[in-house]
Amino acid sequence: MNLLTIIFSLFTIFTSFSATNTNIPATESVSFAKCAMPTFESEYKNSKVIFVGTILSERKEGDDKVFTFQVEKYWKGKASKTVEVSYYENMHYQAWFKVGNKYLVYAKGNNDGALSDNKCSWTKDYSAAKDDLKRLGKGKNLR
Repeated sequence: MNLLTIIFSLFTIFTSFSATNTNIPATESVSFAKCAMPTFESEYKNSKVIFVGTILSERKEGDDKVFTFQVEKYWKGKASKTVEVSYYENMHYQAWFKVGNKYLVYAKGNNDGALSDNKCSWTKDYSAAKDDLKRLGKGKNLR
């Protein structure tokens, strides 16, 4: 093998790793590159609603995906059986929510009153939320 072949092979290997999908499942606890993750206290303070819910449906609205959740329990916000949360998508990051799955959601309020979430929030799959649920405490059940 000559030097040019080795360099080309290394380049091919490197670019194949950097081009792979960088969406990280919600069940993994990792910090995102280029993402300033807030502290738990800051996330709690800046969230308009915090709840556990299962996704009933999703729809696309421009660059946003809007998810409708059936709420089971909440810690912040008004009691509501369903909540819509939008998620901005672009070519680098797609919403990872799946219809039928349950999540602990920390949603922010937009200027127009709508709720939104993003990749740099504490929102996570319910199966990975044990520590958060402990910190949040009992919560309020819907009647």
